[in-house]
Amino acid sequence: MDMRALCILSPLLLTLSCSTWSLPSRTRAEAGRLGPDGSIEMALAKDGRILEIEYHLPPSALPLEIREAADRVMGQGPVVGIEKELAGGELFWEVVKEIRGKKWEVLFSREGKVVNWEIEIEVAEVPQAVLAVADAFAGGGTRTSHEKILDANKNLLSYHVKKVVGGVKVKLAISPDGKLLGAWREVPAEVEVPFWVRGEDFPGPVPPRPDGPVGTSRVEACGSLASDRRRSPEAQGHAQAVGLRVRDDPLLVELEADQGSAVRDRKAHQGLSGLVRDDR
Repeated sequence: MDMRALCILSPLLLTLSCSTWSLPSRTRAEAGRLGPDGSIEMALAKDGRILEIEYHLPPSALPLEIREAADRVMGQGPVVGIEKELAGGELFWEVVKEIRGKKWEVLFSREGKVVNWEIEIEVAEVPQAVLAVADAFAGGGTRTSHEKILDANKNLLSYHVKKVVGGVKVKLAISPDGKLLGAWREVPAEVEVPFWVRGEDFPGPVPPRPDGPVGTSRVEACGSLASDRRRSPEAQGHAQAVGLRVRDDPLLVELEADQGSAVRDRKAHQGLSGLVRDDR
């Protein structure tokens, strides 16, 4: 697949020069704004470089000026999804609304100008030439959705057809006259964004579970600290009094009472020793 095909495949990159860039340092901050069902989506070049990254944020994160722009061009109605997108060094917002039972997605520039439209459509609205190419790709499969891609002035650019072939999810970009412009395999992935790194202040006390006062000081660092087994509020208070040292590990963040310089109050430390146990 050449770079031109990759640009056409992504509706955002239709409007940009097809430049590549590394994962931005702001990813960590954006990940902190994700809701419980939030996700990060990336489009890659064939050599693995990142072309585009999208943060699926809760609708409440949408700037007021973008929300007002969306209401002007899409009409009133609830926003059911938003994406903060970065491509070619530029920032964009995608707003998703459900209109007449179909998803309408409009991409806006940072200033609130329309960049393009993605509109979910019925199969009857898709040209037969487009369907023929989609059905022939990879020897069949089942089509799951159809979209038309429009520019800012609602001129037709292409169609997107999603299908499942042997359990694999595929996204196709096809021109109105039936030329395959690009194909993308959609792969579920997990992005491990640093929750804490050495040298930073630890982000607050670990919430206890209510079923007992004593346990281990080990914590799985997967964005949540709920798996820590220091049970009681009293244990948390002592831990804060003597200070905690956090040791870096690819899989674990391990908390332990620092027996050295962090122990400021011997009495507090004696109280802690009976409440927090290190089970390494």
